[in-house]
Amino acid sequence: LYFVDRAVNLLNSSEVDAFISAIVGLSPALVIFDTLARCMIGGDENTARDMGQAIESSDNVKRALGPDGGAVILVHHGTKTGTTERGSGALKGASDQVIRLDNEDGLLTLTCEKAKDAREFEPRYLRLLPVETGRRNDDGEPESSCVVVPADKVIMRGTVTKNGRKLLETLALEAFRDTGGRQATLIKASGIAEGSFARTVSALIRDGFVTQDAKGEPYRITETGQKKLSE
Repeated sequence: LYFVDRAVNLLNSSEVDAFISAIVGLSPALVIFDTLARCMIGGDENTARDMGQAIESSDNVKRALGPDGGAVILVHHGTKTGTTERGSGALKGASDQVIRLDNEDGLLTLTCEKAKDAREFEPRYLRLLPVETGRRNDDGEPESSCVVVPADKVIMRGTVTKNGRKLLETLALEAFRDTGGRQATLIKASGIAEGSFARTVSALIRDGFVTQDAKGEPYRITETGQKKLSE
């Protein structure tokens, strides 16, 4: 595992060439640029021109990994709402695969949003497990880190996350108990982030804690949801 301790500007051909020269002898199987925004210094990720240049540089790095090939990952942030990636759509269009990572109260979900010439893989559920490294910090205390481990989604079924409890508590209020509440109103009343609402309410509906008669209709807490809330 090798690190470059500063961002490589994918919009600067000289920097990209120097980076390729530095890694070609290592024959890496994988190169990760983290994050794409930091590797587009002086560029605008919203324009197809700058994004296209960053993509071309990534392709040049990929081609330099040898005839057997390798992979280049561009770590990129989503929008505030969490519905899509930031910036120009040229990035998704040029990608062989797009993998989305969501964190919902400690449950990490990997979702394949695009797979060129292949089927998207099923969502994968993960969590971070705290561990001690066996080393000590400068103050003499044990050094800790974390590792990624699979999370059994069956175990998650029927459980209520922190956001889920917020939404159930909101729907149980007198103002919403009988008439229910629509998305915008519930987001404001519960304090749940807009980007998390859809995942939260979908899980509650799946487990029978919340119901919705039809798309666009108010959400209502069910009797099962009331019982779950009282636990």
